[in-house]
Amino acid sequence: TPDIRTVVEEVKNNNPDCTIIVMPVMLSEGVYTDSKIPTKLDGITYLYPESGQRALLPHANIALYIAFRANDAIMGDIELQESGQTYVVQYSDVALEEGGKVCVCGSLAYRAMQEALKILSPAAVAERSRFTVFGPNSEGTEAALQAMLGDGRYQLEERPQNEDYYSYQITDCESGTILTVKARPEVFPDNFFALKTKVKNNTITSEEKKAFQALRAQVVEKVRWEDADNLFTIEESPAFAGGSGTVSDPYQITTAEQLDQVRYYLDKNFILTADIDLSGYENWEPIGTFQPTSSAPEDAENPDPEMAFSGAFDGNGHTISNVKIDLPTSFAVGLFGCVAGTESNPGSIHDLTVENVDVTGYY
Repeated sequence: TPDIRTVVEEVKNNNPDCTIIVMPVMLSEGVYTDSKIPTKLDGITYLYPESGQRALLPHANIALYIAFRANDAIMGDIELQESGQTYVVQYSDVALEEGGKVCVCGSLAYRAMQEALKILSPAAVAERSRFTVFGPNSEGTEAALQAMLGDGRYQLEERPQNEDYYSYQITDCESGTILTVKARPEVFPDNFFALKTKVKNNTITSEEKKAFQALRAQVVEKVRWEDADNLFTIEESPAFAGGSGTVSDPYQITTAEQLDQVRYYLDKNFILTADIDLSGYENWEPIGTFQPTSSAPEDAENPDPEMAFSGAFDGNGHTISNVKIDLPTSFAVGLFGCVAGTESNPGSIHDLTVENVDVTGYY
């Protein structure tokens, strides 16, 4: 098939006295109508519609919404349950911003979670409370994880803008499995993160901004249409050093990161197998929270065992040191915020030393 320049030149040569009108037959305006066609026809005299009149659809965003629906159909939904209710989240729910713009952070968080669920729960709709996610701190990531998992099931951290930024640690609290789902470096063009840092710091020039928008468009195309295998690497690891969380086979904790996972396994059993240094945590989040069993006055001081730590924690003669907590207006503040339980699972902490503690808050 001849390209557009060949066609226009042939028509012009065959009709030298006629005025050539070039009308794009596209659903919406974009790179092809605004850049590629004029570039191809450079040096040829022709009439071309004004911007805003170069497409079949009356509004450019209509095509964007059509494309998002195509994404939804191709990718499929994410379905999770909570208290008997099924939550259905589509790609467009977390990736479509006002004006039809694609949110890269929301897109990657959605697709990472989708791939994790294929591995962790391939045959059934799982409970939302079964999963936790640790990822990059951005509005798009937070909105996506909130839609998929609800409150309290994710943690976000500030990260430098580099090829390690889009990495998600997805924990299955039922099996004790952690999946690290990381965007491949080749997803991002050269200089993407350097310019993204300038955007975040508001130090980008107008020319650099144009360059960044072009690079971002390349990333958007990949996160929307590429197969997941081309987007992510996935590594599987256990949440703890060993064990299964039972009384006879408690989860084994050897690192601060593993101790931080305890908050997602509140009714399980643990044993320390090494001293733990928490100096890497600027503001430790207490394990277990106090929440009354009901709003009735008589239950005001009765902790809900589902929110408190109700398992057994055996310090095994080890020490947890350098605990810093700054929650001046919060209650139940400490290494463990609230410990409670039932007759079958009473909740206990023993044979543990905690030293060099700096805690602000209410006990």
